[in-house]
Order: sequence, then structure tokens, then C-alpha cells
Amino acid sequence: MIVIIRDIEAATNNADSLIASGIDAIPLAVLSHMPVELEPNVLNVSYQAIIFTSKYGILNYDSFFNLPTWCVGDITAKVAKNIGYTNVISSSGSALSLANDISNNLNSEKGPLLWVSGADIAFDIKAYLNTKRFNITRAISYQMTSVSRLNKSFIELVKLKKIKGVVILSKRNFHCFRELMIAEGIWEHHRRWQLFTFQQIPFTAEETSSFAGTIKSNTASFEHLFNCIKDWYSTYNESNR
Repeated sequence: MIVIIRDIEAATNNADSLIASGIDAIPLAVLSHMPVELEPNVLNVSYQAIIFTSKYGILNYDSFFNLPTWCVGDITAKVAKNIGYTNVISSSGSALSLANDISNNLNSEKGPLLWVSGADIAFDIKAYLNTKRFNITRAISYQMTSVSRLNKSFIELVKLKKIKGVVILSKRNFHCFRELMIAEGIWEHHRRWQLFTFQQIPFTAEETSSFAGTIKSNTASFEHLFNCIKDWYSTYNESNR
């Protein structure tokens, strides 16, 4: 069984895809989303474009709907379109690749940018675009907090040694997951598991070396990672027959 550790919606969709291909999988959320109220002055500026790096950060302000809207990932872009944004540009890569695209396609002299993000970030788009002479405001619209404990059904699966692999796509998820596992006294079980992740996630050797193995997709696409998991699962089943 493969555990998908993401926000519950994405994890459930990913788990369903694996199940449809014959791979046992379950979703597991270790972080919860909490909105943060924006400073009113942030909304009273004439921006040339807006940047969203998570679906949780998307603002429901119709005065922004016609702005060029730059999004990391297809899910964030889809949510932005559903809310009402009309000119959505998405990057399937990282926040760095999105920042590069913005730098190459926008003119810094045509006005400021608004970047709406969570409290915790993996890459500082503001600092990067400041070096390209862009005037950019970062607004924090949400924060992710760790859940209080792992659910009992997952703990039971771990103790029964049903888990064979885990998908972790952010360091924040990894650290919260590890702390929750340690709190339950079951962290040692991960030594039998395969870790699946993206190449771009800056895991240290110390963080990954205790897993049975690590497979990294060289693109920030779950579809590519999905194929990596299928290949591993097929080989795993063959070797355990």
C-alpha cells in the first residue's frame, strides 16, 4: 500500500488514480489550512499581474479577475479559473521556473506585482524578482498547521506492516509527518518503505537515507511520478512472488 501525503483533496485524487491502476493507496493529510486576513492596503494597489503559488492563496476579489494570473501547477490554475480569473498562465514546474517565466515575459516598468502565498514558502519569489528590478508585494493569505495526531486507521496499517511506500512532495509535509510518527512511536517502520518525491524538493541525505529507497521524478508532475510508482510497484510485486 502507498500513502499519499498531501492536502486531502490532492491526496485523494492521487490515491484514486493509483487504485484505478491496481495499486493499493490511501490519502493522508498531516497539515490543515487556516486563512489569514489580508492587510486592506494590499488590495488598493493597481497591479500589473498577480501570482498564486497554491490554490489556498487564491483571492476571491473580482477587481483582480482580469489581471494576468501566474500560477504554479495545473491544480492552482484550474481553481483560479473556476473562481473567475480570466487570464491564467500556469507553470507545471517549480516556483523558480514560474519566477523565470514572469521575469522573461513581463516588463518591470509597467507596474508592481502581487504575490499571494502561505506563511511558509519553499522559494522566495519576491527576493528573486527584486533582483530583476520588479516591484513586488508579498501578501500572506493562509498558513498550514500540523494536525494534532495521526488517524487510528493509518496507525493500525503501519503496525500491521501494510505500508510499502510513501509519497511526500514538500519538506513541510515531511517534517510534520515524521514528528507525528515519532509521537506515536512508529517512526522506525519507515525504514521498510520506499519514498517517492520530486527531484526539486531539497531533501537532505540525512532525511532520506533511512528509507529503504528513494525514487525521484525529475519533473514536478504527479503524472510522471505516478509512472515511476507503477514501475516500482510492478518490480516489487515480481520480486515478492
